[in-house]
Order: sequence, then C-alpha cells, then structure tokens
Amino acid sequence: MKIEKTIKTKLHNLTNHKSNLLNREYNHFQRAVKEKEAKLYSATKQQAERVIRQNKPKNEQPVRLRNDTIKIEKNDTEITKYWAKIPIYNPDKEKGDSIWCPVHIPHKDYEDVENADIGDSKLVSKDNEWYLHLTIKKEVKEREEYSDVIAVDMGVRWIATSVALKNRNTKFYGKKIRQTREHHKQLRKNIGKTKSEKENK
Repeated sequence: MKIEKTIKTKLHNLTNHKSNLLNREYNHFQRAVKEKEAKLYSATKQQAERVIRQNKPKNEQPVRLRNDTIKIEKNDTEITKYWAKIPIYNPDKEKGDSIWCPVHIPHKDYEDVENADIGDSKLVSKDNEWYLHLTIKKEVKEREEYSDVIAVDMGVRWIATSVALKNRNTKFYGKKIRQTREHHKQLRKNIGKTKSEKENK
C-alpha cells in the first residue's frame, strides 16, 4: 500500500542572493495565481495555473513545486546535513534555473527523505523564514492483524469517546465537561439578569 505524508523542513543559512531569488519567485507566484503577468520557472507557472483552475484563491498561496523540479541530497557539511534543490526563474539569465539551499530536516524523517519518492511539494514563507513542505510517497506493508487498537471519536456531544479493541471497553469523557459548561452558562445568565435588574432600578 502506498501512503503519502508531509514533512515540514526549514531552509536556513541562505545568502542574500538566494533569499532574493526565493522572494522574487514567491511574489511572482502570487501574481500568477491572481492571473497577472509573472515570470516564473515554467513548471511552477503551470502549478499556478492549476491553483487558479481549482479555486481562484484570494489569499497568499505557498509556491507549488512539481516533484520533478525539486531534489533533496545528503551532503554533510559545516552548514547542513541536507541540501534542497529549488526551481526558480533567474532574471539575470532570463530563464528557469535552480538553487541549492541548506535545509534542516527533522531527525525522525531522515530515512523517509532518503528512501521515499518525493511528490509535489510547497515552498512556504512565514515570518521572514522559508519552509519546504515535502510530500513523500512510500510503500508500507499493510498489517492484517493487530494486537490492540484504540479508536478515539472527537464528538460534539461526548467531547471524546474511546474504544479499546482488546477488551471492547468504551469510555466517555464528556459528562464532566458538559456539567462545567452548563454551570458557567447558568452563572453568566444570572450575572446578566442581576445587571439588568440594577439598570432598571
């Protein structure tokens, strides 16, 4: 069975030149999804057109990167352990290009990044920092038997209900919370009533 998951990584130690190129690509992507003239890496421009067809967004969008235009390579240096190849439009060359950026990958995700296939991913800008949300695809063995499973339903009425497969024991956690909610609701009601009576005197 093939599964997908997103790994959130962070670009770091970027030179001013690389930061400027990423900013330029991001800003032109925002122009493109608003159907304005924009100079982008050709595959990224296609992704912008795809975003328009899907939902015509009003808010800022992460830059969508096609899977065949990005790459992660392990190259352990003083700066970083991994490097990310990011597609950009190079205004000096007046054509599509790419830059290699130092990328921090959580230790728990090393194996997945090195061994799984990378799908279409996103370049995200937040608080003047750059993040690469990698979509990875990998084959996992589907288990046919489980020794124990706990299912949790985050419901409205009961807040949370859990069932343990091993003993079929069901637990409801919402009663105490509902009682507290009702108590505070009644207090607010009484306060409002008292306030109204005072104002009418």
